[in-house]
Amino acid sequence: MNTNAKKTIGAAMAMLLITVCFFPGIAGAFPSGEAMGARAGGPDGHHRPPLGFWRNPQLVKDLGLTDEQVKQVREADFSYREKLLTLRFQLDGLRLQMDKAFSADTVDNAAVRQLAAKIVDTQGQMVVQDVEARLMLGEVLNADQLDQLKKHDRSRRRRPRRPGEKRGEANPPADQPCEQSVPMD
Repeated sequence: MNTNAKKTIGAAMAMLLITVCFFPGIAGAFPSGEAMGARAGGPDGHHRPPLGFWRNPQLVKDLGLTDEQVKQVREADFSYREKLLTLRFQLDGLRLQMDKAFSADTVDNAAVRQLAAKIVDTQGQMVVQDVEARLMLGEVLNADQLDQLKKHDRSRRRRPRRPGEKRGEANPPADQPCEQSVPMD
């Protein structure tokens, strides 16, 4: 009888482990990379153009942007994001149609191929939007400003932030002293 109780408890523990570990993922509790938002260097592998830098007043000051440049980048940022949201909405709809086509009792190969072509076309339009935004930055910013922006972007991507670490510029390595001076009154 004691061995039956141990077997029952062991089976219950195994069922609990399976339920806790596998069912939330199957039910969609953990969002995919695209659901979390396509960020620069995100899970989709694309490096989105850094158009939102106009919101960082310190970076705008460091780059030496004029008010006209900030206005142009801001307008381009909103235009880019609006077009990208529209394309993502279309892509999600096409993916849903693809799931529906594959879940039918008999799969219509021609319809699936047509949907696949539409999905690829929409993804291509998203890449074109990325390229257009990067080209716009090249037209608005001068070469020095572009170099500084690239350096800033690389320093942000150098390593992930640790828990509790503030956002902003990356912390200097431990073997290099910080160049900031603390004012003493």
